[in-house]
Amino acid sequence: MWWQILLVVVAAIVCYFTAYHLWLRQRQLRYKKQLDTQMKLLLPKIQKKIPQILPQTLQSTIPLSIWHRDVLVYEYQLQLANANPIKITASQLSVLLNEALHLPARLLVTECWQREQTFHFDVVYLNNPTTLEYVDDMEKIDADNHEHDVPEG
Repeated sequence: MWWQILLVVVAAIVCYFTAYHLWLRQRQLRYKKQLDTQMKLLLPKIQKKIPQILPQTLQSTIPLSIWHRDVLVYEYQLQLANANPIKITASQLSVLLNEALHLPARLLVTECWQREQTFHFDVVYLNNPTTLEYVDDMEKIDADNHEHDVPEG
């Protein structure tokens, strides 16, 4: 009899965590879809700052990592018409996104980089406490790396 109660409790816990994980994933995807739509509308303004981007090549993904449970981080990439160096910084791109997009929460571009003819940038949607904690943790790690002269990459 006690093992049946234990089995029911374990099954309930598994069901709860499975449902919670699916809810978190659905939420990430919903925000991704919202940001993707906004980003497509913003591409002409981005193209004024980065003329070599090819707007029709915009792609986005949710980076997979255990760190990203309930963290709203999205990686965007655009193909470039040429390999000329891009001169926009992550903070400049953050300002551009926040000025142009009208979202309930701020966006933060944590990093942007160019690899040959592809421009990548990571966007964090600061819409929940877990995401704010993630950004804070990343800033601490970055500060610690700079303090101890750990090469990035």
